[in-house]
Amino acid sequence: MNAGMQAFIAKPFTTEILLSSIQKILVKKTTMTGTTNSSTIMQKTLNFEILSTLKEVMEDDFIELIPAFFESSDQILTEFKDALSNKDFEIMQRNVHSLKSSSANLGAMNLSSMAQDLEQQCKNKIVVSLSQLEAIENEYTCVKQALLDFSAE
Repeated sequence: MNAGMQAFIAKPFTTEILLSSIQKILVKKTTMTGTTNSSTIMQKTLNFEILSTLKEVMEDDFIELIPAFFESSDQILTEFKDALSNKDFEIMQRNVHSLKSSSANLGAMNLSSMAQDLEQQCKNKIVVSLSQLEAIENEYTCVKQALLDFSAE
């Protein structure tokens, strides 16, 4: 870390984990330097076409959707962590399946893709590493901020 290392990813890792880690570092750097505004980060995190269509269709009810997504996703990630510590692949698979679907519905396609990869891994009973969970949590944090920024517009 003293030499400038920004993060660590344990092997084996997927492309999504690597990209999420890189994105986290870039978000930190741009937040510190102010070189990228929040709309650029939002564009990388959310599919605005999906989100805008959803907002248009739902009209006034859209405002309730984002907090509901946060509450549901927070619960999903907590349950996933518990299931991970118990090596309960069925519960892990069910949770990431829900996260995959709800993320895609809101246009968080990268998070949805990461959850889909993890779902397949759980289905095949392949051990999930803490770095994979951290990558999903990092992406979720970016999605959360982007959704807050979007709803404030």
